[in-house]
Amino acid sequence: MRVGDFKATPMPRVVLGDTKSRKSRHVYLNDEGATFFAELSAGRPAAEPMFLRADGERWGRSHQKRRMQAASATAEIDPLSLITVAGGSGAQSDQIG
Repeated sequence: MRVGDFKATPMPRVVLGDTKSRKSRHVYLNDEGATFFAELSAGRPAAEPMFLRADGERWGRSHQKRRMQAASATAEIDPLSLITVAGGSGAQSDQIG
């Protein structure tokens, strides 16, 4: 998601362009969501990634893996169960086998 994917007017929304169906999807925001994205995107270039790491760099494909493993260990849960709850693709096939 890029900063320019947030549209404040006429109805606050984010546009998701990289979906499974390959069609863009508009997700309309309540007041809290609109405020969150307005603050996050204020003064930033439209092409910049919306979410950056604490060091200002962009997230890579696997940068969250160690953090998720640590959070799962702290919560004493199986990381796979967290993926299942979040609706991750492939989670069901991993659990069956």
